[in-house]
Amino acid sequence: MLDINEGSFVKIDYVAMKKTDRSVFKTTRETIAKENGLYSEFISYEPELIVIGKKWVPKQVEEKLIGAKQNDKVVIEVPFQHGFGQRDPSKIRLVPRREFQKIQLNPQQGEWVTLGEQEGKIISVSPGRVRVDFNHKLAGEDLIYEVEIKEVINDELHKIQSLINRRLPGQNLADSNIELKGEKIIIELPKRVLFFEYIQFAKKNIARDLRNLINLFEEVIFTEHFTEEDLEQ
Repeated sequence: MLDINEGSFVKIDYVAMKKTDRSVFKTTRETIAKENGLYSEFISYEPELIVIGKKWVPKQVEEKLIGAKQNDKVVIEVPFQHGFGQRDPSKIRLVPRREFQKIQLNPQQGEWVTLGEQEGKIISVSPGRVRVDFNHKLAGEDLIYEVEIKEVINDELHKIQSLINRRLPGQNLADSNIELKGEKIIIELPKRVLFFEYIQFAKKNIARDLRNLINLFEEVIFTEHFTEEDLEQ
């Protein structure tokens, strides 16, 4: 079996939790998500693709996976400095109550709210101002990742398919057509995904991933073919 090295394409299942109370905050496993009140119908629960060195998971996790093999199970501790950082008192701020009125929200102590592009927890509420903690939910927390290595990918076509799947999660893309012609990758996605609202954005990210992570190709081409039957539907 192949050892995991820098640049390896790896699919992992994992459970991520806070070290203090072992409460789960993220997982790739549907049953564990349901057991811990994390389940969402909008998330695809399946082994997650990572590329070692790209920091799609904390660096500490990547480093501990180097040298491991497919089917290995690894428990990794991530100190807060390498996770979501230390709590920053300057991120606790007073927000005028009118800012909540603009979004038609009645602030309540203990609630998590989104103001602009920032998420924060309401600490206290007064008639004119609201004290909000904009630190990340996991700031200052040491973490534990329980990781199972499901697959180490070496085949180039499999790598390409995995990168496509990453940008279109939850979709069955096994019938995608992928051709390698010299320095070109030619991809025909299944027709059922071509009309997704975000498909052009997904294509752009797929092309960027292929250029940056495989480094064998100069051009990524997406093609579409419609039969007479397709046009009559």
